Amino acid sequence: MKNKVIYLSIFLAVGLTATIIHARPFSKWRNCAPHDGCGISMIHHLKALDLSKEQKGKIAIILKGVRSEATSLVDDLAESHTAVANEIHSDSFSETAIRAASTNHAAIKEDLTVLIAHVLADIKETLTPDQEIELNSLLSEFGETMDTKKDFARLRINKWIERHDTSDN
Repeated sequence: MKNKVIYLSIFLAVGLTATIIHARPFSKWRNCAPHDGCGISMIHHLKALDLSKEQKGKIAIILKGVRSEATSLVDDLAESHTAVANEIHSDSFSETAIRAASTNHAAIKEDLTVLIAHVLADIKETLTPDQEIELNSLLSEFGETMDTKKDFARLRINKWIERHDTSDN
């Protein structure tokens, strides 16, 4: 029973977060969003742009310039995510502790998101107009993917309620 409660709480936390919070959507590639710290999807999209050797070199310099800060923020983000999860699953409920851990996590995610936005702006300066249009098209797929994930999460939550709700409401 305890495992079912844990799995349900994880499902609800993930599902409701995706449903309620309008965070930057996830990439179709490996379910990873650049602002969540992986950066893999950004690299995947850059590979699709047929960049020249000169453009690749300029982008490498941009990425090298933020690598240390990004690595630190990603590590902090992972640690803060774990702290939030630990508070959610704590044996004793403390709204204050959950809010404090969530606030810290949000601040780190904000810093990482701003860093990624700066990097993306710098990278766009190296692109041709056609490449920038293509990149924007690839990035717009994020929104479509997130809409699908939100709809799926809502559907699963609603089905659970329909199957298991014993209240009169």
